Amino acid sequence: MTRWPETEAQLGAVVEPWLIERGWSVWREVEVVTGEWIADQVIQHAQKGWGVVEVKKNLGLRVMQQADRWREHADLVCVAVPAPANRERDEARQFACRLCRMLGIGVIEVDGRGEGAPTLTDRVTPKALRPDPTKRRQLIEAVRPEHNEGGPAGAPSGGHWTKFRATIENLARYAKAHPDCTLKEAVPSIEHHYADDKAAINQLGRLARRGELSGKSGLRYRMDAGLMRWRVETEGAAT
Repeated sequence: MTRWPETEAQLGAVVEPWLIERGWSVWREVEVVTGEWIADQVIQHAQKGWGVVEVKKNLGLRVMQQADRWREHADLVCVAVPAPANRERDEARQFACRLCRMLGIGVIEVDGRGEGAPTLTDRVTPKALRPDPTKRRQLIEAVRPEHNEGGPAGAPSGGHWTKFRATIENLARYAKAHPDCTLKEAVPSIEHHYADDKAAINQLGRLARRGELSGKSGLRYRMDAGLMRWRVETEGAAT
């Protein structure tokens, strides 16, 4: 018999509607710190504020550490994990829950062993935290509607929305409307996540020279031999 869940994405797909039924709004795979920290689920409740849920297959030190780092960003933090086969005899799980309780981290246990729908239990209630105001604002501002266009929380990386991905999609839209444009022409006209236009042109040009942007959002690049500038085209555009 296959042990459930097989993936963290299966777990996330169960946790999300359970949270929504309880009045939470949910956003998946939110990149809060560019290139580094991605929250499995960012949640928001009219009375309880903003929170983060880390969805993992095991309640170990790794997920506790991931949850702990969000305590400066969120009003509450939880981990969602599968329920143990025998909680009363699982001393490691009991100890892990004690640690989470000490840290103020909530524990949501998901029991999917039966034939019916999985059952979810608030095993440890999260404490109301006092996040850093600047980092809390950073969490809130990171949320975008696009976060719910991909797969469930816990899905393999690559499909979730990021600031870099948004930049590339904006570049692709501009290139489609302005065939054969240069990066120097395109960047000032799009919204991007870099510090300024010069940084965007330099970084995107460097990635393009290494071949790391070819094919992303239908983009292709070629060097203009005369001007030595990167030109941006979309797939199917005339060369």
